[in-house]
Amino acid sequence: MAVDRNQLPTLCRQLESMTHRAEAFQSREQEEQDWFSAVLESLRSTHLMIQNGADPRTVVQEFVLEVSDSGKLVMKQAGLPVPVDEDYLKHVFETMEVDLVPGQLLLLEPRMAKWAIEESLWGLELDRALSGTRGELTDAPPPTILNAWSQKRDLVMANLIAEELLERKSPLPSRIPRAV
Repeated sequence: MAVDRNQLPTLCRQLESMTHRAEAFQSREQEEQDWFSAVLESLRSTHLMIQNGADPRTVVQEFVLEVSDSGKLVMKQAGLPVPVDEDYLKHVFETMEVDLVPGQLLLLEPRMAKWAIEESLWGLELDRALSGTRGELTDAPPPTILNAWSQKRDLVMANLIAEELLERKSPLPSRIPRAV
């Protein structure tokens, strides 16, 4: 896959805009401060990767956010879509005042991927609770339940990967190698 260096000007504008607003986000709620740092890190790491000639779509373990030609946000891991709630990701980027453009790719900071996954898991559980469908154990599950289980399985696996990436980024103090 050839890297699309045309994304660099867009990333530069987004980074510059976020840098100018950094002080304003210092006084916001902790959640928005966390979003700010995760979005900023995502933009920086993507910019660096593309600047060095690498294509974000080629990463195997990291999470990549792709913006389709129609503007749909698709989070992928190892090239496969992760069934996260697109509205959550849109809300985060809109709150951060970052306008994503069709064709844009972002190497997501692992915390951001984890938050999107957890939000989607909560949404699935809420849907299940509100539907009130439990059924008998002898009943064949309806296709919607099977689809929800498939989504949940995919999200749980993606969450484990995100946790592993976070652990690698900042290992527990007992795992940090020390000089003897």
